[in-house]
Amino acid sequence: MRANSSAPSVLPILVLLFLAGCGGEAPALEVDGAAFFPDVVAPLSEEQVDLLAALAAVGSGAATGDWRTLGAPRLAAAERARLVERLRDEIMLEGAGITEGELEERYAAAPQYELEVRHLVVLSERWQPAAVREEARTRAESGLQRIQAGEPFAEVAAEVSEEPGAAARGGLLRPGRRGTWVAEFWEAASRLVEGGVSPVVETPYGFHVLRLEARRTLPFSEARPAVVQAVARSLGGGAAWEEARIRWISDVEILDPTGALGSVHAGDPDGTDGPPRPSRPSVAAFAAGGRESLEDPDALVARWPGGGLSAEDLRMHLLSLPAGRLRSLLDPGGSAELEVEIRRAAEARVLVEQAGERGIRPTESDGEAELREWEAQAAEWVGLLGFAPGADAETRRDRALAAMRATGQNARIARSAVAEAAPTLLSGVSVTGTAVGAGTP
Repeated sequence: MRANSSAPSVLPILVLLFLAGCGGEAPALEVDGAAFFPDVVAPLSEEQVDLLAALAAVGSGAATGDWRTLGAPRLAAAERARLVERLRDEIMLEGAGITEGELEERYAAAPQYELEVRHLVVLSERWQPAAVREEARTRAESGLQRIQAGEPFAEVAAEVSEEPGAAARGGLLRPGRRGTWVAEFWEAASRLVEGGVSPVVETPYGFHVLRLEARRTLPFSEARPAVVQAVARSLGGGAAWEEARIRWISDVEILDPTGALGSVHAGDPDGTDGPPRPSRPSVAAFAAGGRESLEDPDALVARWPGGGLSAEDLRMHLLSLPAGRLRSLLDPGGSAELEVEIRRAAEARVLVEQAGERGIRPTESDGEAELREWEAQAAEWVGLLGFAPGADAETRRDRALAAMRATGQNARIARSAVAEAAPTLLSGVSVTGTAVGAGTP
């Protein structure tokens, strides 16, 4: 796997990165207290400043473990997409004439379960060196041997498991369903009888030993969304859905896109029809501005009968996008592209409203699955880029600078991914400094 060649080049600035001497100056960039001074930031391009800020945000996430906050725009967008997907499945079933009775019959033939599992885990991600992985496996095997020798599972888990909070819970997890846990974990748990203990199981997080505490058959009402999805996927086609979708979104009206984000798209791009537009803000500056940067956060940028998309709704939608896409939308000449993105965001909201009218609501298991996927991605970045839990602001600053100069292939790949995730990451941290035009003296 090769690193993304579009990521900001950092080689020309390697020597400069560690020559920071604050000299009493105000930070040019500060991310959750991790301060970067002008002699470090000044040589950087705009994209490199965005990257440095995003790396510091990863450091904050590693320190606090609060990836839900750092992923809020992306997680919200994923939830909307899931609701639209479920609406589509329902419409496809209606179009095919599938009845509720048929769905119940299909479910009765292959019911789903909720499992209550206790486990211990020795953390060791798959990208770590083989020797580290083998040591982790050996520790998990040792825990299994103690359990097989008769020690209570909960006591061994409390002592051995590296999962946060495992000691207090004796390794007991909240009940889970298919999709709640990673596939390897679910499959291993599903094979157990109540009271049974698994061999060591490898997942992307490390090495586990599982004990099945209880198995509960889900009633059809709880399993219905998954049944509907499976049946809809087997149907193929989608004419009924496309017809309904077009009908619902046909009344979306886009209002003045040039005023959607305050001064971002003010004026004329070349000054021929008005004052020149300002240069576009960087990704970090856009994220740093927050809701307060909008002239009127509640002003509508799109509307439809019974609803509308506010400027704040649009801002959060934009923060869920990859950095490259956001930069093109923030460009002073990008009003046409911005209008396309406003329409996309508005249409998604219309369809979510239609889902709500049909009683389709977000499920806890869907939200947890999306959060776990995001946390797994973040954990890989943390490991590959050398961040650590509980680090103070100075350590996070140093690690962000080290991550900027890292030349290994895995670090470069991780850095490219962080660069693209910058809008979402930076929405969940405090970003100030002269480099982003926020919080300056």
